[in-house]
Amino acid sequence: MDKVIHFQMSLFGAFINIQPNQELTGKIAACLQNDDFIPSVAVVNTVDPIKKQVIREDRLQMESKDHTWHIIFFEERIDINYDYVMGGIVYNNIESIIQKAKILCEHTFAEIGDTTGIRIAINGRFLVRELSSDDKQRFIKRIAFVPSCCKDKDITEWNIHFNAPIELEFGQKKEICNNIIEMFDVIEINSQDKTMVPRLTIGLDMSTSQSNKDNQFQYTDLLHFADAVQVIMQSTLKELEGDF
Repeated sequence: MDKVIHFQMSLFGAFINIQPNQELTGKIAACLQNDDFIPSVAVVNTVDPIKKQVIREDRLQMESKDHTWHIIFFEERIDINYDYVMGGIVYNNIESIIQKAKILCEHTFAEIGDTTGIRIAINGRFLVRELSSDDKQRFIKRIAFVPSCCKDKDITEWNIHFNAPIELEFGQKKEICNNIIEMFDVIEINSQDKTMVPRLTIGLDMSTSQSNKDNQFQYTDLLHFADAVQVIMQSTLKELEGDF
């Protein structure tokens, strides 16, 4: 792996009461002070289908000073997000980013530890190290079925997406979880000459079932889930990247 370009850890539920008021914002900010986070507001726009108006809602958000990490308290989910930013902190392995996300999760929920949700999820997008044109074509043709009319051609556009649910044990729970794998190209701008370079990206996404509507998960379950997901994602990436 070259680097992580996106990572997200989520607890889904009903969090309408977590508002950006002064008291709660101050408490959560204090818990994240040593992580160099500052409070801000995430603006969410929704459309009222009856009044046909756009409704603006402010939701509580905590942001790292290098702008790579955001913790957002939406009405229906709490997200701990990382996005690669040039000049910000860079993660080049799954273990380091999951362990950082776990620390932020513990600090975030220190003041709202009794919060429960209906579903948990972790996903990430990982940039494979830069490959030669030949290596990239070899990777695509190793992973995907390529019909005979294309075998001797360079493949310039492609996308692979599948979900192979698995039973996953984490903590005291055992759940059938979505196990989504994607492979595709993203365009990266070369910092030296500003040219646009297509880069091979692997997306991994694991989550508990959307069919469950009961409040059964707490943040501690998300921490155990992260440990189990880390093992699977590391193994999957190693297998997909092969000899590259």
